[in-house]
Amino acid sequence: DVRVQSSGSGDRFGDTIAGVADLDKKILDSINRLYKLQGKALDWIQALKHSEQRTVLIEYYINGSSWDEVAEVSGYSVQHVFKIHNEALKEIEE
Repeated sequence: DVRVQSSGSGDRFGDTIAGVADLDKKILDSINRLYKLQGKALDWIQALKHSEQRTVLIEYYINGSSWDEVAEVSGYSVQHVFKIHNEALKEIEE
């Protein structure tokens, strides 16, 4: 009789692959939720009356620009961008 000792690595490998597949599904679900939320945010932003408010919010929240980049794109100072941002959020909350 020849005995072969199993290291159990096959089970660990299978468990690892199953874990990766589970994480992959969770990541895809999170991405889908993010896209839906981003779509809702864009709807709220597009409903704003003033184009400078839409520009500031789209640059910051949708495009992921920094405040300095938003100021550069919009042609305003960072302080003015903050003012526009705050006014836009107040309008959205109403």
